This record gives sequence, C-alpha cells and structure tokens, in this order.
Amino acid sequence: TSAPSDPVAGTWKARIKAEGGGEGTFDLIVERNREGRVGGRVTSDAFTGPVTSGSFDAATGELKITIEGPTGAVRLEGKVEGESMTGSAQSEDGRLSLTFEARREPARTGRGQGGGRAGTEALPPGKPLGAFIARPLTVSTLEASRFAPGRVYAALDAHRSDDDAPYLIASEDYGRTWRDLRGDLPASAGSARALREDLRRADVLYLGTEFGCWVSVNRGRNWVRLNSNLPTVAVHDFAQHPTMGELVAATHGRSLWILDVSPIRQLTAEALAAPFTLYKPSNVMILRPAPANGSSGARVFRGQNPAGSATIHYSLTAAAKEGSLKITEPDGTLVRELKLPSMEPGMHTVTWDLRRAPARGQQAGARAAIGAYRAVLTIDGKEQGQTFSISGDPDFPSVNPIAELEEYERSESERRQRDMQFFDTK
Repeated sequence: TSAPSDPVAGTWKARIKAEGGGEGTFDLIVERNREGRVGGRVTSDAFTGPVTSGSFDAATGELKITIEGPTGAVRLEGKVEGESMTGSAQSEDGRLSLTFEARREPARTGRGQGGGRAGTEALPPGKPLGAFIARPLTVSTLEASRFAPGRVYAALDAHRSDDDAPYLIASEDYGRTWRDLRGDLPASAGSARALREDLRRADVLYLGTEFGCWVSVNRGRNWVRLNSNLPTVAVHDFAQHPTMGELVAATHGRSLWILDVSPIRQLTAEALAAPFTLYKPSNVMILRPAPANGSSGARVFRGQNPAGSATIHYSLTAAAKEGSLKITEPDGTLVRELKLPSMEPGMHTVTWDLRRAPARGQQAGARAAIGAYRAVLTIDGKEQGQTFSISGDPDFPSVNPIAELEEYERSESERRQRDMQFFDTK
C-alpha cells in the first residue's frame, strides 16, 4: 500500500467547471502500490468508475489516468503541487470536457494496513476473532472495502443456534484482528442477513436483518432504522445503482424495495452540525410512460417507476424565523417558489412537481423543460444552493419526454371519462 508521504495517493476533493457551463464536484481516490502502479476510482453524482490505467511522474507532479466511465473511457490529466491539484478531463466520445481544481483530504490513521485513510476518525485497537465469536457461526456476507486495503466487513448469523442477535464485525488488517460494529443496534433487529458498504462513502454501511433495514453513517458506532415505507420483513441483501443513487433491498415477503440514498451519503458531521444544510437533490429522469391497453384481469408483477418529481432535503439544528426555497434556472431566473414544510430542528423534505409557477387564473403551471436547475434555500437571511438536472428516458433519446408525458396524461384522462360514462349507462 502507499506510504503516508506518497505525493499523490489519497482522496482528492475536486470542484469542476464544464466548458458548456455548470459546476459540480467529484472525488478522485488515487492508490499506488510498491511498484508505483497507479489505481483507484472516481466517484461523483453522475457515475462511479475505476481507474483502468495510469502513471505519475514524481519529478514533474504530472498525473495521467484513464477512467472507465458510463459511456466509455475518460482521460484525466492533473498537475500535483503539494496538497493541491489542477487538471482537465475529456471523454473519448467528446461529450465530456471539463477542468478542475482539487485538494487532498488530510490522512487519517487507524490500526493495521490501510486502517483509516478512508473513513472516520482513528479506530480503537482490534482484537482476535475469538473475542467476538465464541462458537462457529454462519457467515451471511463478507464484504471487502472499496476504500481501504485490508478492510473487510462480516455479518454473522446465529439463529440456527437459537440466538437471534446480530453479529457484525470488521477488520482493518486483512483479518488478523477485528472490532465490533454492533454499536447501539438493538437485539430486536434480529439476526444479521447482509452488511454492505456504500459505493460512494466509506463511512456509510447498510444492514439487512431478519426484521428490517438499518443504516450507519459512522461505520457502525450508531444505527438508524430505514423505515420509510418498508414493512417488518427480512432483508437478505442489497444492490446499489452505480449512477442513480438508489439502494435496492431484496426482502423476503415484499420483493424488491428501492430507496434514494443520496441524502444519506451527504449526512456528514459538518452537515449535521451546521445551522442549516441544503442537500444536493438527485437528478430527475422522466421515464417514458407505458400506454394503458385495458385490463385482462391477470395480475401484473412489476415495480413502480420513480415519481416524476424532484425531492429536496434540508436540515436545521435550531428553529428558524424566516425561510424560503426557490427553484431557479442556472442564470438565476425564478421558476417556482416552494413552501417549507417546517422551520423546526430536524431533517425535512420538499417535493417539486416539476412545474413552473402557475399564471394568473391557472391552477397548474407549465411543465419545466429538460435541463439544469438550481435549488436555493434561504434561512434567516443566509443562502445555500445546489444544482440538479431533469433528463429524458435514455432508452428513447429521440422522444420529447415532456410532450409524451402530457399526451399520456390527456389520454389517461379521456380513458377514465369514457369508463365513467360506460358505467353510468349501465
């Protein structure tokens, strides 16, 4: 693994400026082995991709890497000067071209190889496996970390020994020593079925148990149940969408359950300690609606598509006196002003139906066009903004999603009216 004094290894927090306008951020995780070979990954709201090849010249500070992007290879070149880096990135298909500035996160230390370079604070010393496991148990999942060499997570199941408690452990030194991850997880959570690390944040863990789904944003010290609309069912495993920020839970009793975890990934200690925080909304994709062809009486087993709306989260650490949330275009033109549901401490959610402010005498405004938008939260005179976008169905790039959706809604309304007239004549 890379030495702490390595001039390029570590996590670089980058701010980008695209040539066509718009800003954003990404994390560049650079790793070098003893032979100097460069590896790592890039994570952003758009995609997560591995470094497939790369080189670093310590004499000049020049970093050159190739990243596997969602539509092909992306070539990134950077100039490292101490803890700062400047550079550019271009995709092979020409659709992406940007420049960026980045700073390296301070190194964190922990026990064992790769102990804490990607994670929270320094970890307590590990213990032999026997300190946690007194008898043979079934291994439910074994997960190698994406962020730190030598880190591995294990979920163990003891229900066959008449023990329904969850057993969760992690190692930072390739399994030589371990530490307990149960934290404040109650015994009533049931036996552990799956423990998975988040694709984007090393501190975020997802746990499936016999009686539900749990999340930790500090690598196992504290756990919170994800009970948005998930009933009490066994959660056997998880899948994470590489670009859409969605967690898919495989349950025993309610099939697949999908949750947008973008706000969870942003629950850092800094965000929760700030007087108020506006979290970056997930990008909205308008999927092409399937036409209704009547009912044959047969049961159709299919999931529900995401709602055609933008979900915006914000948190307050103290009660506020005044506040507003505005949706604007990138140049600041007002699109819609939304009412805040609460000014009290806590996490709150606002939903935008992707419509502009209604004209005088109208009940609903026109639909917002495909493109980039900005959410602007103002609390007691102070402002925060986050960007997001609305896009169409990637499977039908030539279709105008706004016109298609409006036509679908008109046809559905007419169909319902015909059905009502039919039954009224009976």
